[in-house]
Amino acid sequence: MLIKYLDSGPEIQPTAVYALESDLKMLHDFTTDTKALRDVLAHYKPLGPTHLPTVYAAASPFERRRTFQPTAQGRLAAFYGMTFLAQALSGYPGRKNMLWISEGFPLNLFPDALMGDQMMVSEDYSPLVEKIADDLMSAQVALYPVSAAGVSNVSQFSAQTAMSSMAQRTGGKTFFNRNDIDTGVRTSLDDGATYYTMEYYPENRHWDGKFRHIQVKTARGNVKLHYRDGYYANNPSTHYGTQLVSHEFSDALSINAPSSTGVRFQASVVPAAPENQNRLTVNFAIDPHTLSFEFRSDGLSHAEINCVVWAYPSKGDPVRVDGGTISAAVKTDVYDQIMKSYFPCKRTLDLKPGRYTLKLGVLDRNTSLIGTTATQISVP
Repeated sequence: MLIKYLDSGPEIQPTAVYALESDLKMLHDFTTDTKALRDVLAHYKPLGPTHLPTVYAAASPFERRRTFQPTAQGRLAAFYGMTFLAQALSGYPGRKNMLWISEGFPLNLFPDALMGDQMMVSEDYSPLVEKIADDLMSAQVALYPVSAAGVSNVSQFSAQTAMSSMAQRTGGKTFFNRNDIDTGVRTSLDDGATYYTMEYYPENRHWDGKFRHIQVKTARGNVKLHYRDGYYANNPSTHYGTQLVSHEFSDALSINAPSSTGVRFQASVVPAAPENQNRLTVNFAIDPHTLSFEFRSDGLSHAEINCVVWAYPSKGDPVRVDGGTISAAVKTDVYDQIMKSYFPCKRTLDLKPGRYTLKLGVLDRNTSLIGTTATQISVP
């Protein structure tokens, strides 16, 4: 039905297509060419269900534990997939719409009761849902879950409740128990085509980590407003733990991960040559306006940056070069010069002859924002 919708040649905003299975894959980057999107979807072959318990259950019309039921693998894939997308979309200005089309959604607001070692174990995944919603809100992404399961007698209450909560918090809508997927897609695209951006600074600086609701009102009658439901009062400097940030940065440098846009940069690759001891050099030019400098009591502006290069050969493990954290403490005049040009970083690699995919990444330690890109090189 999605292919049928694109076949009609609708006018669309720039749209990208991703597939979420065990990991997130970009099928097509942003484009307004509906034919290109239609073709990539027509040729995409998903893995399909992998955890039906028996052949009898798969064949039974009364089987109710279908692939949309929450599983640990599905939750993990959804968590990292949504995290990657929030990072990938954060650098694009303004509001973005995320249409999540699935037979079901592996997220659950209600604790799961599991049997383990002769005792009942209760697992609460609501913090996971809240973390995803917070990442999407911070990236100005409105979530539109569209159920591809259609009208069914199989209960999807838990998944629908979680997705409705995330849609409401991010300013989107949900489309469940319908057989017209194309209507949900069309409505979602039209709903986000026109919007207003409003910003404010909270006067309450008590960062207690709790959710704070936002209300937007209008004096006009017969108007229904859709907007971000609120935000989490997390201290920007301590919101992410060091281990979590490092893990997300490593995942963002995966060869199949989409590019992240939280930090913008340009890079040039200097080929290996005798004058540089046959080492490959990558020079980063980081946009300073996407970095966070903290002005401290010493009168200096401080920044902490990681710039990393991972080289993936056609076979074998990647060659990883990080070089540690760059700590900068600069005076006002130097800060002004940086803001007019770029923040530099350089990494060198020793690579054997062959063809490589270079994954380049920058992490701002003050904000946990990430920027990544990829390029192909050949080493003679």
